[in-house]
Amino acid sequence: MQYQPPTPAPSLMLFSGHFSIFIRCEEHLVLLLAGMNHSLECIVKKKNKLLVPLVTCLFTVPPSIQLTQNETIAEEGESVSVSCNAFGTPPLMVSWIKVDGHMTVSNGSDLVFANINRSEAGEYWCEASNECGSALETATIEVQCKY
Repeated sequence: MQYQPPTPAPSLMLFSGHFSIFIRCEEHLVLLLAGMNHSLECIVKKKNKLLVPLVTCLFTVPPSIQLTQNETIAEEGESVSVSCNAFGTPPLMVSWIKVDGHMTVSNGSDLVFANINRSEAGEYWCEASNECGSALETATIEVQCKY
């Protein structure tokens, strides 16, 4: 017997960060929904009437990071701010670590210096972690002498 694809073929629709997959089997419609809340739900309908929700499951997304800038050049005394935009399944823990000192200098997505000095120049790691793992990005801050 030769394989016959389902008729009609499953369809995929994308809209604003969510997706739906519709699969028809005879008069039943199976609807798979996934959204920003990291859940997947399967619903069976028959002739536009909801029969039963089959399953709801959660999936975990590991963290990823996007820095507002990887390299910053500032003059002594200026204000400096670098943001670390972290994505993934909440809760996400975000911290900034100075590479040469291996110490956490800030908890949260923003690394801020109100009056930066030359001793604060260097490389900083933004680290984001959740139950699924961690991600790390490096930002470099160069501080020039004020003449």
